[in-house]
Amino acid sequence: MIIAVVDENMESCEKTIKCLESHYSGMPQTEEGFIRRYENFDVFLESYFPDSFEAIIIEPGKAEDGGMELLRRIRRQDRNVPIIIYTDYMDYVLEGYTVSAFRYILKSQDMAEKLLLDSMDIILETGADPRLEIEADGKKQSIFYRDIVFVECIRRAVYIRLIWGKKIKIKNSIKDISRRLCSDGRFVECYRDIVVNLAWIKAVGRQEIILCDGETIPLSRRKKTQIRLQWAGYSGNQKRL
Repeated sequence: MIIAVVDENMESCEKTIKCLESHYSGMPQTEEGFIRRYENFDVFLESYFPDSFEAIIIEPGKAEDGGMELLRRIRRQDRNVPIIIYTDYMDYVLEGYTVSAFRYILKSQDMAEKLLLDSMDIILETGADPRLEIEADGKKQSIFYRDIVFVECIRRAVYIRLIWGKKIKIKNSIKDISRRLCSDGRFVECYRDIVVNLAWIKAVGRQEIILCDGETIPLSRRKKTQIRLQWAGYSGNQKRL
């Protein structure tokens, strides 16, 4: 689980993060934690791609500063990610629905933090994103599909590459993992024993797939046309509003 908090007010942003970290202290997380902090909206949008986060908690600022356009830009890139508008301003009460905001919470409201946490609990409990049950390091674990970049089998060992850069070795068979992931519209087998998340593809070359972080993985010549069509269809659906 990774949550984005976008707020140019450093003090407000830190307060929101502490609230979330306290509430979800028992959640499995990466070395960097499960919250990504963005104090600059442009940096957030430049680095963002679909399926990056479980939710986006955002302070758009005053309407005259272009906050509504910021929300629309996020929606153009990702139709499905839950957006919680957590703000000091009333400016978006009437327009928030146009970007399908999950919740609109004023920080000045009584029990605003409780409303925020209740909203996040609902998102996590009812979210459509499935989890992949695996066995690694001698114990069973659960990984959100959106956190997986690709899975590969190297000399009979199966590895999962996660969105924060970590690669873990698992005991599950590649056939079982491939079957489960490819039943979800986000994943395709691009090469023998390699399954990739379409959301993480930046470009499809002749013999390789270039990922959003610049890493490349092999592409089967036989599957190249099919992969290009699936990737184009997936990207088109994400961008279409």
